[in-house]
Amino acid sequence: QEVKNAVVNNILSEIKEINPIKTYKVWTYLEFIDENREVYLSSEKTKIPIFFQKCIQVMKQRVPDLIILTPMNIKKYLPDFPIDMKKDSEIPLKKRIDILYAFILDSYGGLCISPGTVVINIDKMLSMIKKYKLVTVGGSPNVIQSQNNLFNPNTYVIGSQKKTPIIMEYKRYLMLSIKNKLIRNDIFMDTSYDILQYLIPIMK
Repeated sequence: QEVKNAVVNNILSEIKEINPIKTYKVWTYLEFIDENREVYLSSEKTKIPIFFQKCIQVMKQRVPDLIILTPMNIKKYLPDFPIDMKKDSEIPLKKRIDILYAFILDSYGGLCISPGTVVINIDKMLSMIKKYKLVTVGGSPNVIQSQNNLFNPNTYVIGSQKKTPIIMEYKRYLMLSIKNKLIRNDIFMDTSYDILQYLIPIMK
């Protein structure tokens, strides 16, 4: 019976992978003070800033397949994730989240949204992931007037199919950037914006 169930699950998994109308999952990440608690948004005891609570509540209402990542459940989705997602880490929060999202997109695909984002409608973005290798919103804060420049994307909202070459390289460069300063073509690649700005024209 166990073998039969395993075979059925494998078949269903493969069908889901090739299903052209598959809905990609949406991911976000939260850190909070009391690490012994799970995220209960109705609980006042959860130490999450009220703005983030409201943003997550809106996300839960408007996003059908939302997964809230926390330091306690990351290993469930990424058993070999190499970064310790703790508040006192030497790695800044934004970079830790960028690395986490790169690993999530590489493994699962979907759309990763910063927890401080007010979601209106993401249907178009989710449908674009089926067509494009990389989907982002807005421009790099490091480049003046880059909001409409496709070569200088923001990374607060980022989506892709799984195992795309650009996400794999993006993940690799992010990991290298926490070990030392990266310079390519006279560009300091210390942030996710810099890395994508470098990779997009190279990988077309």
